[in-house]
Amino acid sequence: RGDLTDREKQVLRNAEAAAAARDEAEQTRDPQTGEPVPVRLLLYDPTAFGGDGAVALSVGDPDIADDISVLVPGLGTDGADIPGLTAHATSVYEAARDADPGASHASIAWIGYDAPDNIPVRDGLAADAAGVVREDLAERGGAALAEAVDGLRASREGEPADITVIGHSYGSTTAGHAAHDQGLATDDLVFVGSPGVGGGVDDTADLGMSSQHVWAAANSHDVVPHLADRGSIDLGLLGGIGLGNDPAEDDFGAIRFQAESGSGSETGAHSGYFEDGSESLDNLAHIVTGQYGLVDRAPGV
Repeated sequence: RGDLTDREKQVLRNAEAAAAARDEAEQTRDPQTGEPVPVRLLLYDPTAFGGDGAVALSVGDPDIADDISVLVPGLGTDGADIPGLTAHATSVYEAARDADPGASHASIAWIGYDAPDNIPVRDGLAADAAGVVREDLAERGGAALAEAVDGLRASREGEPADITVIGHSYGSTTAGHAAHDQGLATDDLVFVGSPGVGGGVDDTADLGMSSQHVWAAANSHDVVPHLADRGSIDLGLLGGIGLGNDPAEDDFGAIRFQAESGSGSETGAHSGYFEDGSESLDNLAHIVTGQYGLVDRAPGV
């Protein structure tokens, strides 16, 4: 009737986005078998976080998959963004199946925390620099992420899956807090386009993980990693309000991998880590399938 409140409109938008993401994902065909890929709705609350919404969709069945990847998005993400994140999860699913046809996979688009609002500015330097310099949302999100991964572990009836958590942008700060604060039950932890992985995390040892299972990548055109402590912009110098150290720095101890995409712009570079045909996606597929020797490693910085 056209008389929805603003809150109701936002909830409806989140609901419609979840349905659209599910419907699109259900069109996915396995690149190896040609069969439809099962899609699972793991989390759905369109009213969560003051109306921003919470939702998680899995491309592939995480209860039986050999390998599971969990994509944790960053700033500007809310429930209405699930179609785009699910498209990224689909790309990871397809790349993983191509990389290791003998193993089953599930790739989860997880919007299970209240990511910071996005304020676009010029040259793709969005809210990463324009005010998103606090860690409280990442701390709370890290606790939710750790609980979600624990749930994936607990739901298994057979052999445990190999789980890879992939934190992008502010999602890497969230994943860093999950590992540092909560003891994240992941086999591999990947940071891409990170503005910092949280205060108190100086190196991989602070994540409670072996350096052989912590990975980091930064596209050469992506300005966001320069916001991290010791980056060229270094928000940590502005009264210590930054988001922590850059995991792609040599002394952090993570394994660096190549992550160039087809876009040379700052905006495209920061969003292109899951782009089909990119170096980043190919390397992510090898990481999530445990084919570490095939990962194209980047030189030191």
